[in-house]
Amino acid sequence: MLTLNHAGALGRMFLPGTEVGLAEAYLHDDFDIEGDIEAAFEVGDFLLSRLDDWKKKLQLGGLLITLPEHDGRSVMRRAARQPAATRSW
Repeated sequence: MLTLNHAGALGRMFLPGTEVGLAEAYLHDDFDIEGDIEAAFEVGDFLLSRLDDWKKKLQLGGLLITLPEHDGRSVMRRAARQPAATRSW
């Protein structure tokens, strides 16, 4: 089971678009994985296999930037501060 620890957890997990962003979100206690961690990776791989075209990626990116940050600010502000080279959505 994936437990989100605050409203901005999904944005912090996926907006960078890299595994590093996901790892940093875990290290900053944005989410927890309860139970079989290998099963969580299998689900993640399955979901990623469904993102096979740029339209789906763009749509999900658009949804992610509308999520609030942990402190209530927009995720878009954080995304705008990130260098483009670190984003790979």
